[in-house]
Amino acid sequence: MSNEQLATELTPFQTPGDALTTHATNRPNAEALVFPQSKKRMTYGEWHTEAFALARGLIELGLEPGDHIGILAESRIEWPVAQMAISLMGGVMVPLNTHYRRDDLRYALTHSGTKCLFLSSKFRNNPYLEIVQSLMPEIETLQKLINFDDDHSDTQSYKEILHKGATSPATPPNVSPNAIASLQYTSGTTGFPKGALLTHAGMLANAWGITERLRVTEQDRWTSIIPFFHCAGCIMCLLGTVQRGSCYVGVPAFTPVEMFQIVESEKCTLLSGVPTSHIAMLDEPERVKYDLSSLRA
Repeated sequence: MSNEQLATELTPFQTPGDALTTHATNRPNAEALVFPQSKKRMTYGEWHTEAFALARGLIELGLEPGDHIGILAESRIEWPVAQMAISLMGGVMVPLNTHYRRDDLRYALTHSGTKCLFLSSKFRNNPYLEIVQSLMPEIETLQKLINFDDDHSDTQSYKEILHKGATSPATPPNVSPNAIASLQYTSGTTGFPKGALLTHAGMLANAWGITERLRVTEQDRWTSIIPFFHCAGCIMCLLGTVQRGSCYVGVPAFTPVEMFQIVESEKCTLLSGVPTSHIAMLDEPERVKYDLSSLRA
């Protein structure tokens, strides 16, 4: 059995869109995405509707299967919608590290051949839009910017693309589970990052195996400090959530007290992070003030 055949045998879903459609059909009113700090929530039915509208909007922009489409943004509710839309229209997602500055962004955008980029205007003190716009004359492939924040008239508006896609007759293509789904960059600690090509089947199989080990079900509410650009964010958490039909509770950045507040208020059952974040939470004196009993793993 080839690796491609093996991957498709390890998960009941062919593509992320297949998983999203299944839960949107069976449980349209079940909560799928929650971002408490921005007060945004989305059911499986809403996630499905917006992802398909955005996919059609991307097709209307002239994007085609196989085109490389980047995402440069903090973890926010538009991120998983964009991820699903890229998958549905057969594009290749290029998640970009939110800590990248000018030189790293120039390299990754050029090396990846990114044609279209979803982005936040800025996050913390990193002015993404300003940097990318200054780089565009140097990057031949980069043709379109879609701004999640809709606050600049010289970029495509995310809401506008959604609106156009909602009434578009465009039909997303049939996507092979063995098609390339993502170009994921490694850390690049000894030089520039290396790009790894991942298939839909491989990513789904990875997330399915992890969530099987964690016994994730439709009743789970999963929160994480791991950013979406990381494979643990966009693969383990998001593709794990959408396959199991659970709810993902997201945060744009980590502080121990804010995580305690979110776990308590949203009754989160799963928390993923890294040793430093777990240690910071254990060492935080305010921890005793919060009810974290909903956590099981």
